[in-house]
Amino acid sequence: MDFGGEKELAVLNTREYKILSALTDRFIPRGGAFALGALDVGVAEAIDRMVSNLDRTMQTGLRMLLLLIEYSTFIFTRRFKPFTRLSPENQDKYLEGWESSRFYLRRFPITFLKLMCMSIFYSDERVEKDVGYEPACKDLNASF
Repeated sequence: MDFGGEKELAVLNTREYKILSALTDRFIPRGGAFALGALDVGVAEAIDRMVSNLDRTMQTGLRMLLLLIEYSTFIFTRRFKPFTRLSPENQDKYLEGWESSRFYLRRFPITFLKLMCMSIFYSDERVEKDVGYEPACKDLNASF
């Protein structure tokens, strides 16, 4: 829900949501393979809602991961800007470093987050239509 420009978030605070939105936008940008992007479909909002159903440990884990991604740019890129303030090209390079890392504990979380984003994105009806996906089964509720 949107109240006067502020999103009502289930778990994340405004800063964490901004980081997650920037990540989803880099994973699935507008005008890529499809006209729609993660921001158009509301992937970050969906993740926030999904995480609200998990226990506090999992919620805290996501929040810590987002902050780590935001501020570890200083360590991995030697740039003194947080992730959300890097150019899109530098954000992509930074994320590629996470995805191709030989360290499982660096590679797995970003891969899992990307998988969540892709699952949510491709399950959106507008994207399904854009892709040309037709469900094999019919909606049983439509006949009642």
